[in-house]
Amino acid sequence: MSPDNFLAVLQGNKGHGGTGRTLTSTEKDDVFVYFADHGGVGSLAFPGLIPLLPQMRLLSAHKIIDALKTAHSKKLFNRLVFYTEACESGSIFDGLLPNNLSIYAVTAANAKESSWGWYCERSSGGNKVMGKTMGVCLGDMFSIKWMEDSDASNRATETLSQQFAKVKSRVTKSHVSHFGDLSIASEPLQDYQGKDNK
Repeated sequence: MSPDNFLAVLQGNKGHGGTGRTLTSTEKDDVFVYFADHGGVGSLAFPGLIPLLPQMRLLSAHKIIDALKTAHSKKLFNRLVFYTEACESGSIFDGLLPNNLSIYAVTAANAKESSWGWYCERSSGGNKVMGKTMGVCLGDMFSIKWMEDSDASNRATETLSQQFAKVKSRVTKSHVSHFGDLSIASEPLQDYQGKDNK
């Protein structure tokens, strides 16, 4: 996905290239956005156009916030929750995301620090798949912790706020942060991450 495609998806713009998929939600829908890739101060990074080359395409925090404001003005959601796994991911929202857009953002790190890989050779659980060492980290600490919590919890009763507190305490290499309309954090996980299969 390119930065332009990501912005188009957030704003519900059809015919933008890529897969053509976009938000088709309405003001009655709760929306969950999960972004996982690289980041830097004031930007998220997308893979380059040429595979296996380290050219990253950057998307500025201001363009992301403008796209979210547009989505709000177009009534593409009732409430929107945005989980972001990237280094310096707090810089996307800190001081930029208004608290009156019905958007709650949770980030893997604050505005000045890295987010860290997990299930690497030296971390808990290792990086073996079917007995084979993969030689890479299999995930990121923040993402693994919230996904493991979602799998283990009763999503009908656990709130976003409770998940935030648990994940914040379990992520030890960065400072998990939250921004925007913090009242949304009182909502149950299932409103954004789906119902339990239990």
